[in-house]
Amino acid sequence: MKLRYKILIGILMIPLVSWSFFQGREYLRGNDFIPYLKKNMQTVGIGKDPDFPILTEDLDDHHLFMVGEIHGFKIPQQLDHELFAFLHQNHDFDTYLLEMDMSQAYFMNRFNETGSDSLLKRILSTWVVRPGQSNLDYIQRFKKLREIYQIGEGFTYIGNNGISDPELLSAHLSELFPNQSWEINPDLEDSTNLLNIKEQLLPIIEGQQALTGTNDAHSELGLILKNINYFIARTNREEVLTQNALDLYELHGLKNKNVYGYFGLGHTLKAPLKGGYEAMASRLIRKDDWFKGHLLAANFIFTDSHMAITSSTLPSFLQDDAPQTRVSVSHDSIWMSYLYGIEDLKRLTAAGTTTIFKLNGENSPYKESKRLLSMMQLLPMGPLMHASDDRNTAEYLDYVILVRDSDWAKPI
Repeated sequence: MKLRYKILIGILMIPLVSWSFFQGREYLRGNDFIPYLKKNMQTVGIGKDPDFPILTEDLDDHHLFMVGEIHGFKIPQQLDHELFAFLHQNHDFDTYLLEMDMSQAYFMNRFNETGSDSLLKRILSTWVVRPGQSNLDYIQRFKKLREIYQIGEGFTYIGNNGISDPELLSAHLSELFPNQSWEINPDLEDSTNLLNIKEQLLPIIEGQQALTGTNDAHSELGLILKNINYFIARTNREEVLTQNALDLYELHGLKNKNVYGYFGLGHTLKAPLKGGYEAMASRLIRKDDWFKGHLLAANFIFTDSHMAITSSTLPSFLQDDAPQTRVSVSHDSIWMSYLYGIEDLKRLTAAGTTTIFKLNGENSPYKESKRLLSMMQLLPMGPLMHASDDRNTAEYLDYVILVRDSDWAKPI
């Protein structure tokens, strides 16, 4: 019996010793990063006057600031408003690039003008960001952004996602051309309805081209036509986001303006990941050198937090009865999503805080490391990010935003 107990205790001690060794090794490796991080961090007071001195130096010569969230958390919805308020009021950021299609963005501008709750809820009901479709925190986010619009000279939403809502496209075209019928037949598939819209749209575009003598693919109607074709051809979403962004930059002369973009994290990485995945931000840089010198990217990471996730996307044993499930997320979890370097950030922050870390500063060790862009998990429960073999962390991100103890974005 004593021998059996000793064997059992020995077996139980193996994972404990292994975890302790792993943590110790991570701590020692982190010692090379701590001095730099201490000089390049800012803890943010959510709900206080927005002030982000850590960003100021980069904003002098960068004109596109893209933030990547993981959808479904409460704190990022609040920080989005505060970041944009700071950028708008202090650095003339007057364009907000949305993860919505062109027609949804068109009506988001109408919401800013009118404050119509029913219009906002209608737009969000078909949003590609599924946790935000019927969610109190996302609704409050856009209402707070509207408060910024009401002060001073306002700002403009533009959307570069592919078509998400043919009915809103129909309503959009009905405002542009009220004498034509753009009705959607609910008995037909979206692709069929969009083909019917395309048939009506082509002669209008051809008529405009005949009047102007130009073939302008970057016109508003030209972009709508392109997006109908993307939808029908099922074009890769990252490519659609990228091409739409390039066309919108051309249409609105955005290289002469300061632009803020708020997207899912998977769209804002500035270089291809190991395995070949290439985000919109990386594609923009590859297709147009202007973005290489002007695009800043900041992504959220989390510890001890909870997110809203569509229940049907989860294994049945994890689902709630409601459409959305409250799921625990922590990037220091070796079981699900351990991010190498997360303990370095935790050593410098307190529970319940939100902190921005600058990764692209002078003598940054992240210019020679994959730390904060390399992950592991013991249970195969979702995708992981890994920097390519020939890349370093600072090539992907300029900042990380560590959120500790965020609640989920609360569904209605």
